[in-house]
Amino acid sequence: MPSRKRIEDAFGAKKAVVEVLSGGSRLLFDFLRMVCVRFDGGSAAKRISAFCWVDDDGSFFSPAGFGGVDEASVRQAFDSSSKRLLSLTAVRRCRHREARVRGILNRTSWTFGWYGAAPEDLDAAADGGEVRTNWQLLDLVGAEKGQPQSHGRVLHVSAVNRLRSAANLSRLGAMDFRRARVLYCALAGARELVAAGSTQSQPTCSFFHSGTNSLLRTRWYVFWDCNSGTSILPLYDVSFEVTEECLKLANQSPKRKIAEVEQGNLPQKKRRI
Repeated sequence: MPSRKRIEDAFGAKKAVVEVLSGGSRLLFDFLRMVCVRFDGGSAAKRISAFCWVDDDGSFFSPAGFGGVDEASVRQAFDSSSKRLLSLTAVRRCRHREARVRGILNRTSWTFGWYGAAPEDLDAAADGGEVRTNWQLLDLVGAEKGQPQSHGRVLHVSAVNRLRSAANLSRLGAMDFRRARVLYCALAGARELVAAGSTQSQPTCSFFHSGTNSLLRTRWYVFWDCNSGTSILPLYDVSFEVTEECLKLANQSPKRKIAEVEQGNLPQKKRRI
């Protein structure tokens, strides 16, 4: 029986493991742990590697965290950027479609960031669907501040240390300023500078796959529709709520304290001597 057919039959029969021969080597597929063990001529494991599969709907399943990212590292990234203003309440892995995963896996390097949007847009992206533009929410923020905020009519993802920028978009989109969600995403592609207030809707040349507000102090990464499918991959869906400390600061002095809250300028606790 061919190795592939034997693997498919074992998986269909809900077996935990199956052993096959391939190219003279003995392979053990562990479906529970989703690892493949290649043995040498004896019983010693020569190589262990993770594997994945794609279901009939095109959803991609893998046991390993993408780019070395797992739930613990996402929680750490959230806590280090929240500055005690936001409290993480839940984390779950996003679903992936094969085409999107293969597109970004072909990239040689990537970084990470936060995607904030309306609840229905977050649902679609977390379920393996399209990651939709959110520049309209940034323009609403800009209208309140009297200055442009969006960097092109495109999809915006905040830098990993700018969590609150994406969180504010989600809170605005949900019309709930106490609790909302953001997506932790892997990002890829060469970037060009895009100024605030720009109406740019595509890259200036084929070399660029995305944009940024600054090459040195990045707040926003931006992605055009033509490249977003292979340049951004949602990894984790993160739920949060505003902390009591944030609300107390905001209530003390509306104008001054709200500005401090948005910038993350919290008073430092006094040390006891």
